[in-house]
Amino acid sequence: MSASPPYLEVAVAAPLPQTLTYALPAGGEIPVPGQRVLVPLGGRLLTGYVLAASDEKPEFRLKPIAGLLDDFPVFPENMVPFFRWVARYYHYPIGEVIRGALPGGLTSQSGRQIKVTEAGLHSFLVKQPQLAQEYPWLATLTSKKKLSGATVRKLWRGKEKRLIEQWAEQGLISVEQIISAASIGQKTETCVFSAAEPLAPELLASLKPSEKKTLALLGEMLPHSPRGLPRRELTRVYSGAAKALAALAAKRIIRLEERPVYRDPFGETPLFYPRPDRLTVDQAKVLAQLNPAIAKKNTLPSCCTASPAAARPRSTCKPRKPPWPWAAAYWCWCRKLPWQLNWKRISSPASEKPWPCSTAAWPGGNDSTSGSGWFPARRAS
Repeated sequence: MSASPPYLEVAVAAPLPQTLTYALPAGGEIPVPGQRVLVPLGGRLLTGYVLAASDEKPEFRLKPIAGLLDDFPVFPENMVPFFRWVARYYHYPIGEVIRGALPGGLTSQSGRQIKVTEAGLHSFLVKQPQLAQEYPWLATLTSKKKLSGATVRKLWRGKEKRLIEQWAEQGLISVEQIISAASIGQKTETCVFSAAEPLAPELLASLKPSEKKTLALLGEMLPHSPRGLPRRELTRVYSGAAKALAALAAKRIIRLEERPVYRDPFGETPLFYPRPDRLTVDQAKVLAQLNPAIAKKNTLPSCCTASPAAARPRSTCKPRKPPWPWAAAYWCWCRKLPWQLNWKRISSPASEKPWPCSTAAWPGGNDSTSGSGWFPARRAS
């Protein structure tokens, strides 16, 4: 057995029902589970996610990975079983599952870029200028000297593919393979800071009214923002502060800096609150219910609150009813085959008749496939 497993199980970001096996390249860094790699698939290169390494050699010939996209894993190795379960449960490609779980813009793939040669410029502009009317994208090619990968991808799928190949053989254009990079970046915002030097009286007298008003607002708002005042908060109060801030920064009266913004599900950075010295009465009651459940790795029913009178056992929590009668019919159809149903007995959820799709009264049946609530939990196949 070698020091490092020579084969990698890779989930490709493509609609494939199974993972693929690739060989390690000759030399270079060895990727670890959770790391993104660039792998060949057919005639293109796609993003792949390393799931595991193996010493078992397959019977077929393997292709090596084309390269590493990151120097570190983008997800921990213990998440791999979870991704496998999600792909098996929902019958979805595991590569697409991982791509959906990661932030957008992390998928790289190969593409084509078209560049026009000097002979092509002479031919398209002098000898055959009428081609620009027949092919509108040719005007972009002659003006910018190249076509982007997205434009070439659309042309390659249409009837222009054969024409592009002919022009490439004639030396009028060149078709190059490119790799699309990640399309994400760090989100920043502009923050305002006051200058260290005091403002001279003659400089203050030469300011415009909008600049004076902006300075007055900064004097009120900056003391409450020791880490800098975001520009958007100032422009929300005074819309004319945008141009005034640029003029004040040019005169070195204030200082503008770009600060990273940490993304939050609710759109704003959560405020920091220090830990209280003592809990309130209501907080203590809630914590008294949460701690035993956390210790037992269990969850409390949503109907239980901090009030002792409102706290009820889990068995007394009423299940949520389906809003329409067809929801009940669909549930029964999933449980039994259509020819086993007695459709005349299916009624609205308000009816007191027993449900035909379970041996026990629904909801809360005690058969082996019944789940809690109105809809049973699906078992992984």
